[in-house]
Amino acid sequence: MTRLHSILAIQAILPYLHWIAIGAGALIALIGFIVGAVKGVRRVRWGAFVWAGVCGLFVLFNKLLSATVSGWFAFGLTSGTQALIGSAVIAVGVALAMLIVFGVLRAIAKPKKSGSDNYYYQNTYGNTYRELSPLGEEYDDDYEDDYPQEKVQDYGKPCAFSRILGGLISAVNGVVVTASLLGFALLVLGLTPLASGGLKDFYALGWVSYLYGFLKAYGVDFLLIGIIALYIRRGWRVGLFGGLRSILSTLGRAVAVGLAFYLPFSAAAFGGGVLGVVGKVSVFFGGLTQGFLGALGEKVCLVAGQIITGIILVVIFLLVIWLFVWIFDRLAEVSADAGVLGFIDGVLAVLVYIALALVVCALIGAALYLLNYYGLVGVRGVLFGTNSPITERIFLACDDYLAKWLETLAAKLG
Repeated sequence: MTRLHSILAIQAILPYLHWIAIGAGALIALIGFIVGAVKGVRRVRWGAFVWAGVCGLFVLFNKLLSATVSGWFAFGLTSGTQALIGSAVIAVGVALAMLIVFGVLRAIAKPKKSGSDNYYYQNTYGNTYRELSPLGEEYDDDYEDDYPQEKVQDYGKPCAFSRILGGLISAVNGVVVTASLLGFALLVLGLTPLASGGLKDFYALGWVSYLYGFLKAYGVDFLLIGIIALYIRRGWRVGLFGGLRSILSTLGRAVAVGLAFYLPFSAAAFGGGVLGVVGKVSVFFGGLTQGFLGALGEKVCLVAGQIITGIILVVIFLLVIWLFVWIFDRLAEVSADAGVLGFIDGVLAVLVYIALALVVCALIGAALYLLNYYGLVGVRGVLFGTNSPITERIFLACDDYLAKWLETLAAKLG
């Protein structure tokens, strides 16, 4: 009986649900506008606002230019792959354009640094403060971890324009974040039996059906476009040398460890090439272990030698990576203070990070394709539709290239 009352209550709310959604959205926008107006445009975050702008521009320009841009890549590729490259180029282009505009506005609205005749340093030994002259004559070399306290503040209160613009940006941020969370929930629930069961009447509502169709066309694409924009922004901020340093510090170390233990066990290590040295070192250490592992057999001794060789290679590879990290760190410091060189460094980093972003998006699409291909999660047609400009075209490219490889692999595995 209680369940029946709950169902009836939900049925009674459904006709008015769009008004509830509009009211909630208006309230969130109002609260965001008030917060942004109080802070001013200089103290408001722009992330969701920029993402919404990039996604909106992508929808517009992809409809206008997709066929034209795709035609630039008609050199032996399938039509689906051409269309994918065209949409990817448009996504990168609008992300770059929006981030450049955002960067200019951000620079204009950047808070000014407060001037002072003295420099202030915090002494971490006792958490006290010492006042220094502009030349720093009183600096004590014994305190090596003193560091300057940079003070940043706005001169004066925000003007009316700053308050209005800050309020608008904050309102958009609040609505975009809320709508994104609800849209994600709508897509995920569409994967479950609830969409055709308990939530059937909800998904049948006209405005919900339209919104769900829009999300199926662009929802996952917007996520991938957000990744591209984040990588572009990250590349400009860290620079090429800083980016290479970060990549080596994280991905490079993981690859080094994996490669170090792979080489001693690979077939190439026991061939006649350069890597044959790795096999000889493994055999040498395997012979040294025969004194206490000989009873277990020659193969066990060889494996022990390969493990020892792998450990040695890990140490060597990590030392080499540490050296390059140190070099890139010094180059990053030089380029940060070098004006034109710093600009060139940032531009090159953006190009590298765009390539990384496209690789990451392709891997995400391939992972979704594998889930769908093996029937683990039926995402095609549910999480995104056939009119999805990026995700569906990733699947078409996978149909053209990856599916053949998967069929060949399955045939070999039996």
